[in-house]
Amino acid sequence: MNSIFKTYHIVYSFSYSLDDKLFFIYSNLLENIINYGTSKMSKEEFNMKQLSLYSTNIVLTKGRIGNLLFYKFILNIIDPKIVGDESLFLDSINLFNDFIFNRDNLTSEVFENVKNNYINIIKTNMYDTSSLVRYEQTYNLWKDTYPILLIEDEIERIKNITKEDIINYYKFIMSSYTKTLEYDGAFTTKEKHILVKRFKEYEYTSLYPYLKPNFKNFKEIVTSNDTSQTFIFLSYYIDTSKEYIQDLALSVASIILGGNFSSILIQTIREKYNLAYSISSNYDKYSGILSIRAGVDNSRDGFAYEKIKEIVSLFVKEGTSNKSLIHHAFRDILDSYDNLDDQQYKITSNLYNKKYLLDRKNKKEILEYKKIIDNDFIKKTLSNITPVLFMISKGTKNE
Repeated sequence: MNSIFKTYHIVYSFSYSLDDKLFFIYSNLLENIINYGTSKMSKEEFNMKQLSLYSTNIVLTKGRIGNLLFYKFILNIIDPKIVGDESLFLDSINLFNDFIFNRDNLTSEVFENVKNNYINIIKTNMYDTSSLVRYEQTYNLWKDTYPILLIEDEIERIKNITKEDIINYYKFIMSSYTKTLEYDGAFTTKEKHILVKRFKEYEYTSLYPYLKPNFKNFKEIVTSNDTSQTFIFLSYYIDTSKEYIQDLALSVASIILGGNFSSILIQTIREKYNLAYSISSNYDKYSGILSIRAGVDNSRDGFAYEKIKEIVSLFVKEGTSNKSLIHHAFRDILDSYDNLDDQQYKITSNLYNKKYLLDRKNKKEILEYKKIIDNDFIKKTLSNITPVLFMISKGTKNE
């Protein structure tokens, strides 16, 4: 284990596939309930207990990557050897254990408080135009693949969730999700033994990260918002059941399009035509989605929309004759691997990724593929790209 840090970083991960449809119904509320405290302690008591343990920090996060759903229980404590407190490790581990497993007595009062607070958070987010438009785009892109709801429908669904629903779903996670332990720090042999024994790993189900989306037809959607900014989203699908070199080529293509300041979209749409406040591209290999996002002045949004589509279409057909763009894209990818061990959360995330995300990238491998991935290879890889959703939310307010 790494000994350069003065803290212990422990992650107990619960993972499952997209088959858990209840994740999309209960996960947001469950995350808030668990972070509220434990059956033994209120939120205030739990926070005070963490402070008394040299500001130990315990939290639950959740997420989805492609076909993979996960909950991550995270513990950060100072290295007990630094403060000379032999009881710190075991006291923190016991608190962490309670945080994860001690959920036998969820009171109706806590449940209703958390539920009402979460509903209020959603209502507040509805006044954030940018977030609301992004959520609407996500809904339209994925509604035929998994059970996502519009925000107003999400509120009604949460209102109907009962305490028993949450308790039963929590029990399902504990009994059916695959459990893995990732940790980093200068642990003693005894501490590692306690940790591994207390938080055991179980593989209940095989996990495969690549998502198979259900895109029925191409959709072009025009909506409106009450600002002076128009939001543009272009989403393209590329089958993710491919070789690693193709994934890498698509990442390179995305950076060339809109991943750094020298990229085609930024230099053309923002710098040359002065059309965009912001514009970027991103490729997600686990869902196969290449996405373009832009925020433009609504007085020229029609021209911007058509020009962005034209540039992407031309790039898919011809790629780029500028070899320096390919070089800079590889440089950005390689640079991202220089700091994978500079923070502990990156180290434990990398351990998790190697287990389940089939993340085989390393610098040596990338440098070998760099010799192969040229403009012709990028064009060939992009040849089966399919547009699945174009959405424009037109700003209606004049500045």
